[in-house]
Amino acid sequence: MKVVLTKNVPQVGNSGDICQVKDGFARHYLLPKGLAVQYGDQGSDKVLREVESRQLKKKELSEEMEKAISEIEGITLPIAARTNKKDQLFASVSEGLIKKKVNEKYGVSPDLVIGVPIKQAGSHQVELVFSNGKHASIVVVVEKDI
Repeated sequence: MKVVLTKNVPQVGNSGDICQVKDGFARHYLLPKGLAVQYGDQGSDKVLREVESRQLKKKELSEEMEKAISEIEGITLPIAARTNKKDQLFASVSEGLIKKKVNEKYGVSPDLVIGVPIKQAGSHQVELVFSNGKHASIVVVVEKDI
């Protein structure tokens, strides 16, 4: 039986795929759980349109993210923190703080920040990793806050 998957199904296919599956598997598992609709039904056209619109939105978001990442590459991000006389921070600059500052300034939140926690005042090279697999290097400048 030909079906259009409405959700990702392991070892069968991804959402929007048209798959040939055994009749019993489709009738007893995929169709009752809403994981697929029979190909050629009115529902299959609707599912295919929804998948196309999702892919278009995903592509637009990806393009926006690429643009933001290119803006972020090489920036200097100033962060004020309290220090002692030896320029050691009372509280380290964490991954969460850097993510928050980047999100506030550029509207994009990295998934991972490599090179933290920062425990000294001064300039520090930090690598940001985003959900699409792209990387951006920035310089975090920890300034003394009195």
